[in-house]
Amino acid sequence: NVGSGGARGSFGLAFTMGAVAALNSLMAVIAPVIGATLIGFVSHLPQGDWRIGMPYYFCAALQGLAMAKVAHDAGLKKVAIMYLNNPYGQGLSKEFAAGFKQLGGTVTQDVVYNPTQPSYRAEVSKAMSPAPDALFLIGYPGDGTTITREWIGAGGPQKFLFPDGLESQDFVNDVGAQYLKNVHGTAPGSDKTPSLATFQSEYQTKYGTLPTQAYITNAYDATVLIGLAMQQSKSNKAPAIRDAIRKVTDPKGEKIYAGAAELKKAAKLLAEGKAIQYIGATGPLQFDKNGDIASPMQV
Repeated sequence: NVGSGGARGSFGLAFTMGAVAALNSLMAVIAPVIGATLIGFVSHLPQGDWRIGMPYYFCAALQGLAMAKVAHDAGLKKVAIMYLNNPYGQGLSKEFAAGFKQLGGTVTQDVVYNPTQPSYRAEVSKAMSPAPDALFLIGYPGDGTTITREWIGAGGPQKFLFPDGLESQDFVNDVGAQYLKNVHGTAPGSDKTPSLATFQSEYQTKYGTLPTQAYITNAYDATVLIGLAMQQSKSNKAPAIRDAIRKVTDPKGEKIYAGAAELKKAAKLLAEGKAIQYIGATGPLQFDKNGDIASPMQV
């Protein structure tokens, strides 16, 4: 159920499954305090902001750096940022601004906004002065629709940068596709692996269509990693699960892919004390010293 969150403190295990950035980022802060290991599939906290030692995380603040490169490659020199006042908005804004400045760009304004306001005219007016080449709007449909409409209505340039939170056909329909002809966006991607093909095939068989939800392959891989780590460690305790994560993504181990047959094979190998490397639907999962994975981005 993408969009839900769960925590089982009695087991020392916390596992989020939700493209709800505030929830994921909050869990990232709480998990070390309560002694839990957290595997989430998206966090937008800037790198290094919460490294206390227990969780492993797919860190999506890198999306901000990717967007900076996209903006630079598109020839944009001056970009205004409007970001939602939560960890998702704060993280992406901070990372984009740093990356874009390093590439020689100028952030003309960095304007925060709060959710569910009836109007954002004051924030839009602030973001438009001095005049930017484009708007990087960080948020979700709903508020994002209101802001985009008011931006266009106020005469702002119809050049936009949108992150994964606005990857929505409803958003496009509500704003009007005719106003969104010059848009650059970033969203999570996947390497082409046997696991991706299996995941897509089995998903389509089950639901009749290919998945369109952002981060759904990341969610799948996070779920599989939890299970494999528990199998390897023969434990449901946080430190054991944490330490087993790298053992089931060992580059020297036998490669394991998605699907029931492959996971049964993995269970057998782990029971025999052998090393495995799970190759996920997002690609090979290699955690760095901070517990981050550099996963693919699509533009």
